[in-house]
Amino acid sequence: MKQAKLTRRRVLVAGGTAAVLLAGPRLWAPVGKRLLLVDADLTMRDLHTVRALAPGETQSLERDLVQHWRRALRASVLSNGKASAFVRWDKAMILVGLAREDRLSVQQTRISRSLFRVDLG
Repeated sequence: MKQAKLTRRRVLVAGGTAAVLLAGPRLWAPVGKRLLLVDADLTMRDLHTVRALAPGETQSLERDLVQHWRRALRASVLSNGKASAFVRWDKAMILVGLAREDRLSVQQTRISRSLFRVDLG
């Protein structure tokens, strides 16, 4: 019987599958009655992923996240109590910092190479 050759691709696929299975409970946790925020700069592929993970009505984040947070988003998140944001890695870092300034609990989960889910509240 011929054995399967161990290649870099097979190792990476196995590692990615294991990571998704281990992160699964947190990654696909129910969104419930949260405010759903989506980065306007996501690729079509990432948008399809977001729609699969969090179906329902979403609010688009502005390009200048800091100004959006200080003008309206902070009040919206605080009044709602909980929010989930699906953003690129750079906006995830900014959003986590802004939320921590307001002493909100933050949980950050990597979904794909550049897509993150940030849970606030």
